[in-house]
Amino acid sequence: MSTVKIDPRFEEWVTKNVVKGFGLHGIEVTPTARRGIAFLMQAQLDEGTFHEEDQVTDGAKKLLPLVLMRHQADYKDAPLTINRVLHLVTHANSSENAFPWGVTMQLPREKKEPVTSSRANTYKVRS
Repeated sequence: MSTVKIDPRFEEWVTKNVVKGFGLHGIEVTPTARRGIAFLMQAQLDEGTFHEEDQVTDGAKKLLPLVLMRHQADYKDAPLTINRVLHLVTHANSSENAFPWGVTMQLPREKKEPVTSSRANTYKVRS
């Protein structure tokens, strides 16, 4: 089993924004979807799509209303799962380009190590 460390700042952002926002519409966000979204956000920094946390959260804020609207249209009040997250974020991003497609790992940046701090939450993942 592999271990994935997720920065709690992204988990907190997901709880405050995604879980709360979907919850206001009676839609549950599964634990796997919560961790998956936080990990996807963190990966934007790890892979160099963005260099600052604010850039990641700004992009996520831009997509969130579109993801919610499309979820309601396609899945009604069914839970938001990780598979639905991947579908919905990809669809929303294709029109908004909140997370650039072509520049991942191509932007110059300071060398930063992926999240390994003791603050990171650790999850075991079946491999």
